[in-house]
Amino acid sequence: MSPDRPSHGRGPLPPLLRAFASALALFALLAGCATTNAPASPYEALVADLKAGAPRWAELDPTFLASPDSSERLSGRASARSRSPRNGPDSEENRLRRAEDRLKVYYGDLDAHAQAFRAALSLDKTDSAAEHQRALDALDHRIDHSGDGSDAQPYQVLTAQDAFDWLRHRKIPMVGALYEGNDDTGALQLLVRIQRDQNGALENWRFDLTPTFAAGAQWAQAMGAESTPSAYLATRAQQGDPAAQTAHALRLWREGAGLAPETVGWLQSASDAGNLIARELLATVYLALASRRDGEEQGRFLEAAVDQLLLAVAQGSAEAMVNLAKLHLSGHFGDENRSAGVALLKQAAQRNSLDAEVLLARLEYNGQLVPKAPARALARLHAAADAGHHEAQLFSAREQLSTQDSLDETGQRWLEGAANGGLPDAMLLLGSLLAEGQHYPRDDAAAKRWLSGAGLTARDAETVNTVAWILAVAERPSLREPALALRLMDAMMTRDEAAARNPAYLDTWAAAAAAMGAFDRAVALQEEALAAAEALDNPPFLPVLRAHLERFRAGEAVFEAVP
Repeated sequence: MSPDRPSHGRGPLPPLLRAFASALALFALLAGCATTNAPASPYEALVADLKAGAPRWAELDPTFLASPDSSERLSGRASARSRSPRNGPDSEENRLRRAEDRLKVYYGDLDAHAQAFRAALSLDKTDSAAEHQRALDALDHRIDHSGDGSDAQPYQVLTAQDAFDWLRHRKIPMVGALYEGNDDTGALQLLVRIQRDQNGALENWRFDLTPTFAAGAQWAQAMGAESTPSAYLATRAQQGDPAAQTAHALRLWREGAGLAPETVGWLQSASDAGNLIARELLATVYLALASRRDGEEQGRFLEAAVDQLLLAVAQGSAEAMVNLAKLHLSGHFGDENRSAGVALLKQAAQRNSLDAEVLLARLEYNGQLVPKAPARALARLHAAADAGHHEAQLFSAREQLSTQDSLDETGQRWLEGAANGGLPDAMLLLGSLLAEGQHYPRDDAAAKRWLSGAGLTARDAETVNTVAWILAVAERPSLREPALALRLMDAMMTRDEAAARNPAYLDTWAAAAAAMGAFDRAVALQEEALAAAEALDNPPFLPVLRAHLERFRAGEAVFEAVP
């Protein structure tokens, strides 16, 4: 993916962003832009020292940002970078002159030093070439030792373009990028997906752009323009920055736009520019859209998803390999092509995909499309669980409970990891064990927290119903949360037509209403439950439903020993 590739805008800016657009320095701030004739300053003095060999490179960016003309300098870096000769063929003298002009704007411009070094070398200007080589080495060392690219220690660079230049200088291929901003703290980072080994795992490296954004934000605020990271990224998206388009689409998704055409449009623009992260996200969006459709419309969304997955697989995405494998395994490409899904999973596993390891383990455990190998499957699952894969953690904890009827420290760590990872079934299991005092000391307060979390995050009706039943009818008052139980059932029975016809779920709904003292409502709901059950072929739970109805008519709630 090329970070500088232009793309068409997606319509006129709204008034708020037009106001923001007046703050030109902030727009160009993190894209890397400038040219100006600034007076002598501490920054100019520092540059003179650096040229003389002083080891003060760590001071370069802070001193630059503290300069009163830093915003003016930043606002022109892109135009200075793209400037080309006006008449006739280019020459090494002109290339050297243009590179040195860029360095007068910002002496930390790694790409300009590289251009100047090559031109000076061609012209046999050894002193100039040596100066730029020293600068290249110092700038490379400074960035390399400023962090490790992790969440905790991102690399420190002035602009996104400086991050791209550094990766190019190190010959590290980049396949995708995404900005991440926080409007509350003003933090702005650039996440870059790199591929150091063509057949190896992709890596995410982070670069911190917060100091530069903060400096520009102060200038923009003085000009009366909005200066939040999200506003900046919306503008950069309009200007054709694929990393910003991807980030802007994610923000729209999280703010409720969901699968709206605007969200899809931004991701499509970024995908067209070759951004792997956008391609992965767009494939996920199309798969989600397909799950909500049927017939020809579903087929069109699936094919759109496949197009994005194939592009992402070609760029080495293990995530795309897994998603494409799932389509193969489901029979989407025909029963005769199911085995291709296994090959894709093996490729993804070689790229350290835990999702692929877990799916391969399930196939091996059941002997589907591969030879049955339960021991090897469990070893895969346990290794994935130890590496933090939440579904593998839950499976491994359940397997230990079922085979050993115990949960040792490792099993507890797995279960707690899955619960902390947000899996509703893991929260439900952990909450139930704490409530029962099995494999853990009994702790009703902790049990109620985990059970409540399971009910609030689960989407499947069975989990929500189980949680609501416990919170409504628990014999011990310390386990009850009837208001939440009723809220959970109200929401589920409103959105899920199938659940609303289920006698067992109607029974829970009535019990939750009774636990809140709403006995008239409880009676009405229980009568629905009884009618739905009587329409079935003599179900065994009819007597229980009738007994509950009598209690509700008598103004009594239902309580029992649960879970």
